[in-house]
Amino acid sequence: MVVENKKAYIFFDEQQPMIKFAAGKIKEILAKKGYSVSYKSLADIKNFRNKSSDRIILSTKKNKWLIDDYRIEIPNNFEAQRYVIRNQSHSERQDYFIIGGQAQGAMYGGLDFSERVLINNLTDLKAIDNSPYIKNRGIKLNIPLDARTPSYSDCGDSAQENIKVMWDLDYWKRYLNKLAENKYNTISLWNLHPFPSMVKVDDYPDVALDDVMQADINWERFNSEFDLTGKNMVTKEVTSNLKVIKRISIAEKIKFWQQVMKYAKNRGIKFYIITWNIFTWGAYGKYDIDNSPDNPITKDYIRKSVKELFDTYPHLAGIGVTAGENMGDLSPEKKEKWLFETYGRGVLDAIKEDQKREIRFIHRHWWSDLDNILNTFQPLINKENITFDFSFKYSRAHMYSDTNPVFADSIFETLPEDKKMWCNLRNDDIYMLRWGDPDYVREYILNIPHAKTPGFYIGSDGYVFGRECVSKNPDQPAQMELDKNWYNYLLWGKLAFDPREQNVFFKNKIKNKFNLDENSAEAIYSAWKSASEIIPLVTKFHWHDWDFQWHVESCTGREGFYTVEDFIENPTMEGTDLINIADYCELKLKNEKISSAATAPPAAADKLGKKAEYALEILDTLPNNQGQNELTKTIEDIRAMAYLGFYYSHKIKGAINLCFHQKNDSQQKKYYKKSIAHLKKALSNWKNYARIMSSNYRSPLLARIGRIDWVKLNKKVESDIEIVSDQQKE
Repeated sequence: MVVENKKAYIFFDEQQPMIKFAAGKIKEILAKKGYSVSYKSLADIKNFRNKSSDRIILSTKKNKWLIDDYRIEIPNNFEAQRYVIRNQSHSERQDYFIIGGQAQGAMYGGLDFSERVLINNLTDLKAIDNSPYIKNRGIKLNIPLDARTPSYSDCGDSAQENIKVMWDLDYWKRYLNKLAENKYNTISLWNLHPFPSMVKVDDYPDVALDDVMQADINWERFNSEFDLTGKNMVTKEVTSNLKVIKRISIAEKIKFWQQVMKYAKNRGIKFYIITWNIFTWGAYGKYDIDNSPDNPITKDYIRKSVKELFDTYPHLAGIGVTAGENMGDLSPEKKEKWLFETYGRGVLDAIKEDQKREIRFIHRHWWSDLDNILNTFQPLINKENITFDFSFKYSRAHMYSDTNPVFADSIFETLPEDKKMWCNLRNDDIYMLRWGDPDYVREYILNIPHAKTPGFYIGSDGYVFGRECVSKNPDQPAQMELDKNWYNYLLWGKLAFDPREQNVFFKNKIKNKFNLDENSAEAIYSAWKSASEIIPLVTKFHWHDWDFQWHVESCTGREGFYTVEDFIENPTMEGTDLINIADYCELKLKNEKISSAATAPPAAADKLGKKAEYALEILDTLPNNQGQNELTKTIEDIRAMAYLGFYYSHKIKGAINLCFHQKNDSQQKKYYKKSIAHLKKALSNWKNYARIMSSNYRSPLLARIGRIDWVKLNKKVESDIEIVSDQQKE
């Protein structure tokens, strides 16, 4: 509802950047609702005499005079991110009070206020008391800083297309604004060796790199030869084919990242740098620096680089390390000793120089040992102003699989009571398609042992979610992935803060986003949710731990396409109720009872088919979207996911019947015919899927998988039929 000739005033402290940001969003939304909006200083509220204009007051609990004067009820446990929204009715106006534990809470309250006013109306707003369920809600970004200081994802199109983007301040401002709006408060930048692109160390000045460079090479061929550990990420071919894509000195680079981190701080977002080890790309060969764990110069260089990182960036919240990838055959004890003598001592050096500095140190639980870490890092652990945490791949590489993964259970159980572990939520599942299922996200969030974790960071090793780079009809400038996948990011940020949020809120967000009527919004929401249930079910049924082993959007891994035979023996995800095809066939042929708690392959295949059918049926009822480009793309992605669901449904059924065909002499012909019939249907649905994908997306080079071409994969899908036919001939 739009009002006319209605005035509103927003009262806040302009010296508080987070609160000012929220006030700006409130003003923007109220203007859309027809209000004339003015800003006022918080102190002006005492002398405000206008009795007919609505007032929105943004503050923190620190302003006790405001809370007392207006008798605002606030909670006793009022921590930094918590906020309350209260309203008071007067004869001709409404007063709305948004009070935060600190500025961050007031910002979240103001952003929440603006969202709810946009969806409904100002007069419909009810009292709210909200605090974060998960304290730290973050992003994992494998950041491609430069060809000379690469990340783990640089062998793909998304990294190469985004190197220059990572040095664009306007991009970062928009990116950080979006994160704050969705209640993310953490960003972790992951790079093999970021120091040459981010700091200048006095004792090693020639290591610091001017300019931003990209390697002009055949990345597809390089990808095929790439060692997945990153050991050959910077080769002679790379260094011999460098081109400058941005002229910028190391001093300007430092200023750039100082601005980015300060802007993040003003949006309530903490920055972390996380590395793999031992890599010295960008420094290798200078001052006799190399990747050897026994090289004292390398250890001295990294120690001083870590200290310089914190000296240079006052808003850097912490650093993370990895024991593995390029540490050779070192024992756990020697790995930890090396990490402590470099990163650990570098942090202690920074703290010694600035004893008010607070630093969080994150040690990944990867190729490492808990006891060795605790013993070696005692000097850090015992420091009052250092928070020492762990990190673990909570769902291995596939967060879109099961809402209650078991991989971290034993680690959480053995974790000391005073220690916590970050959940590294790896999305190496969905790179192209727009996904959205609030029930999956809510259940996943509620299953995280949140009392034992500081929080999570979501991200990929196989794809850089910077600016979108694979669309055949891209926006200009290219759309941010945060904008393309607005619904996905909204779900994880919003529900991690408050998993009590009801689905009606998300339906209304869809309605408002696409300017839909009630019925159309309900239809899009339902179709989207149903189609989005497909990918997790397929991935936990056809389970592979790591990113390079399985990409559900293409039915491939680094070794190639997964055939109908591959689906027979492949295990299901550990800890789920699913049983794989080979075990199922054995039990059935022996007439052994299958547990009623188990989900057999036919049931999983049927569920996939039903989810796909339901989504397509709904989409077919929708009226013409009248040229809304973003809505059209969203519907196409939902439709693609549905066809992908049909494909996997029939592929699984084809594999079941092939398995029986191989094992049952008496009814081979029957099972052969059924298998062929299902695989023909699988092919038909794959072609529909490939048609949509190839119409909307160019064939991407994925860092961990290789080149994906959905139309070319038609032949691979068709070969499943040939596999069964050849077995019948035998």
